[in-house]
Amino acid sequence: MRSLRTTALIGAALLLAPAALVLSSSPAGAAAGDAKVSVFHGIPGVDVNVYVNDKITLTNFKPGDMAGPLSLPAGTYKVEVTSYEADQAAGKKTADVIGPADIPVMSGGNYTIAAHLTTDGKPTATVFENDISKLDAGKGRVTVAHVANAPTVAITANGDTLIESLSNPKSASAV
Repeated sequence: MRSLRTTALIGAALLLAPAALVLSSSPAGAAAGDAKVSVFHGIPGVDVNVYVNDKITLTNFKPGDMAGPLSLPAGTYKVEVTSYEADQAAGKKTADVIGPADIPVMSGGNYTIAAHLTTDGKPTATVFENDISKLDAGKGRVTVAHVANAPTVAITANGDTLIESLSNPKSASAV
């Protein structure tokens, strides 16, 4: 097992620092019970387009990019990931890199969808439910998702082991 600092694990920021995004498949105003969904691109070497319910949502999405959180009504969404380069060359949506996959989200939930490689090097998508529960004053939570084509890892910070054993495609938190 390898030991990595939290900043070195690909996808460590997966659940920590989302950017803004507008989803064309969502309603103009977000309802109080909507789910929050972020998307992380962790497939090396390929820029992608992301389609939600057959509408292009993200274009030329690059490895390491994070989008969201977006507000979505509860339901199931059809998500497809295609090669940006192949789509550009063909002038249309091409064969999927991932999907189509039906992604369910529940009212009030908070999720991150990660496009990444399995330990066998095959593209896949994993949905992580983010723990956003309240903590006591003075406490913080670190959440790490292992989405690298790599063996099981331990997560350390300042010499302390936060998470002893984390394998792809799992996530874990430490308070």
